[in-house]
Amino acid sequence: MIDYNIKTDFSSVLKQFETMGKDTGRMKKAITRKVLNEVRKEARRNIRKTLKRKTGRTASKMEVYAFKDGSGKLKIGTFYGRILEGGYNISPKNQKFLMFKVGKKWIKTSKTIHVAPRDLVKSVWKRGTTPERINKIANEILEKEFRKWKGK
Repeated sequence: MIDYNIKTDFSSVLKQFETMGKDTGRMKKAITRKVLNEVRKEARRNIRKTLKRKTGRTASKMEVYAFKDGSGKLKIGTFYGRILEGGYNISPKNQKFLMFKVGKKWIKTSKTIHVAPRDLVKSVWKRGTTPERINKIANEILEKEFRKWKGK
């Protein structure tokens, strides 16, 4: 399981919201959720493109958690996601040799095979959680809330 954590500070943006007497915790949670959902959407696209599959557990088992203090996390909940993102080694456990089939040919080896890590989520996380992108999303949500408030 891989967790990517975020902690944001919206104090400057939310001061306007506090003057209206609204709950800033709810707004922090909404902004964090929106940021993480966009990262999740882009990460799913990246996983499906990298692994060349339209569906799969790694892409579908990503969860977003957002909290009122402005923190949140994106969780990749599959074993496959963890080993693909971090790389892994395949080695014989109970026997002297490792045997596997490639095409119609069986391969027998006693060496450990290293599978290089793939960048499935890490680069998407870095692009998606930049301060500019977070502030843009925060301003969009605040404008939406102001329009609701004015309409009442």
